[in-house]
Amino acid sequence: TDFGLQDEYVGAMKGIILSISPEATIVDISHMIEPGDILHAQFLLQTSWRFYPPGTVHICVVDPGVGTQRRGLIVRYMEHVFVGPDNGVFSFALDDAEEIREIDYTSQHLLHPISSTFHGRDVFAPVGAHIASGTPLNGLGIPCAPPFTKLSIPKPRPAENGWEGEILFFDRFGNAVTNIEWDERFEKVEVETLPNTIQVGKCYASVPPGTPLALPGSRGLLEISVNQGNARITLNLKKGHKVLARIK
Repeated sequence: TDFGLQDEYVGAMKGIILSISPEATIVDISHMIEPGDILHAQFLLQTSWRFYPPGTVHICVVDPGVGTQRRGLIVRYMEHVFVGPDNGVFSFALDDAEEIREIDYTSQHLLHPISSTFHGRDVFAPVGAHIASGTPLNGLGIPCAPPFTKLSIPKPRPAENGWEGEILFFDRFGNAVTNIEWDERFEKVEVETLPNTIQVGKCYASVPPGTPLALPGSRGLLEISVNQGNARITLNLKKGHKVLARIK
């Protein structure tokens, strides 16, 4: 979610889940997505869901359209179930999903009256908990058909001696995550706002403390970092900045 940890929103959702499914094991992927950043939510879910066991129910609530006519979805994909708004957070799963249902907002499985600003608590948490408890999907949602809302993560483009991509987002350490897949042949990296090229390393300690470097992130993507520092602040980087990775 993008709820953060200051308010009771996350705790309220967990309370609903445990009230319905006391045996549930609740795992937090992240609650620190920037408010309303649906593309980032999709990226984090797309790169993390596969590390959970079959049968896991994933609830994603980054939902700037809450209270509008946008649908709530239940998506069964690769032996996992995803619950959340139809706003693009499940784009990676929609084309190959085994089953997609629209949440029935009249269902007594939901928490009524439904708030127009907190479907995470009143809609998505109850639906996810009932699925975890064994309620069949047809008891929670109705058949639905495309079109579904889809978002595409920008793809890198071939460039002279390499690839041109962009910064997608920043992690907690200030590392800039790009959309360029790591290649062992990368020799140097350029960012549109920086006058000098960035050297390439295999780990943070490849360079002295305070030195920028480009390295392979754990997701298999090129990241721009500062050893023992914050690349976002130190290099004044922003989302969307163009990045050029040159191959030997």
